[in-house]
Amino acid sequence: MKTTLKYIIVACALVVASVAQAWNDKSSRSIAELAARHLTPAAKSQTEAILGGSITENTQWLHSLRREGKAQHTAKWHRVAVARNLRSMTSNENDAIVQIERATAVLRDRANQSDSLVRASLLTVIHLVSDMHDISNIQIEGVPASLHSFNIKLSNGKSGKAHRLTDYSWKRFWSGFWIGRHPGFSPALYGEELEICHGKHKDMLSKGNPRIWAVDMARQCILVYRWASPDCELSLEAVNGLEPVQDLCLARAGFRLAALLNDIFK
Repeated sequence: MKTTLKYIIVACALVVASVAQAWNDKSSRSIAELAARHLTPAAKSQTEAILGGSITENTQWLHSLRREGKAQHTAKWHRVAVARNLRSMTSNENDAIVQIERATAVLRDRANQSDSLVRASLLTVIHLVSDMHDISNIQIEGVPASLHSFNIKLSNGKSGKAHRLTDYSWKRFWSGFWIGRHPGFSPALYGEELEICHGKHKDMLSKGNPRIWAVDMARQCILVYRWASPDCELSLEAVNGLEPVQDLCLARAGFRLAALLNDIFK
């Protein structure tokens, strides 16, 4: 019933103008809430000991650092570059996959690392595994629209003189457009919703490693970029139809974050 209610709410809410949210704390915490449901007891206890709390309370560490004027070089870490042949390109220092793998290596060798480095590495993994599942963060060689920021035009769902088109950032559209349309859904409730919709596919979605996940996301993006381009127009029906795509990206992120942490903290 909650799933049905959510899609009724979005169909109504999209016909009115409102302020959209970026890939914000609510979005990333919803992913972490889903991941937390699937942590093993060992992973849960060890991550909580390192963080001093749940992974759901520590989801946007890199953003927090930069807001404090620190670690500005990390601003480019959130994107994933994928080659034309759909193999992850991991030579770029700023690629999210490179940083996830480096942080993961520290965590696997945590007995020989400082507490501060282990904590920073865990926070980096939590943040970047989430962000690598944002469609607007995937850059694909040979797909020009994926390489640059651009605006699309969203319809208000009306016809005739009442019809309006609103310019909307492609980045903001994929980073948090729909979750902002569910103000009554807390991150915990949104995580539960993702579990209900996609839990039966958890094992299939969790297989692999960050490089394989990047290729999987690139395949999804190629389907989207068949029609997406600067100033393309999206009808209300098209926007509604894309919400399940976004929800699946959130579910992928949550299940995969849990799988990675469970593998590290055995």
